[in-house]
Amino acid sequence: MTDLLAVTLARVPAAHHGPLVPGPDDLRVLATLWWCSVSDRYVVAAAASLLATSRALSPRVDDVTLHRLPDSRVTGGTSGVELIGEDPVTALGAAIRVTSSDVLPRVAEAGQMRERPLWAIATDALGNRFLWAGRAVGLDASPTATAVAAAVGVPLAPNWAPADSPAAPRAACSPRPRAGPRVARARAEPPPTATGGSR
Repeated sequence: MTDLLAVTLARVPAAHHGPLVPGPDDLRVLATLWWCSVSDRYVVAAAASLLATSRALSPRVDDVTLHRLPDSRVTGGTSGVELIGEDPVTALGAAIRVTSSDVLPRVAEAGQMRERPLWAIATDALGNRFLWAGRAVGLDASPTATAVAAAVGVPLAPNWAPADSPAAPRAACSPRPRAGPRVARARAEPPPTATGGSR
């Protein structure tokens, strides 16, 4: 520790040291931030392919490669595996559920938090990515996104609400209103967290 940092910490009340010296108390924040980043990227290829071609690329853990910067920020996600099934919406919903059910318990454990806020983040991310893909290909993504959310099922589906619904407050990953419409927002309380590590 440098002398200047030591002096700074001595003059800043201990209750406010968190941002200066990250410690165990920051695990929930770190877990939330990581999941906010990952949940918004691992479904990118799946959402875009489903809207653009009516076929879905896989969002499963073993099929997605996440791109990240040295500081661990996740910048994108790619998949080269197509989901197989008679109904791509049902297949995509099932794959998202498998991925979330595999990843979220680990994130919750690492962040020493409950899983439900992480599912709320997943709801927000799924809506955002379908809106993005819909704008890119000139389609209304809301019906497809809603159908995929229903296919994922509980606990994601009960959080699903139209953007103009009074029962749909912003999720933690959406601290400020964004330009353009939103497909869904989480009804659950704003999630307080996300963790590190990606493929």
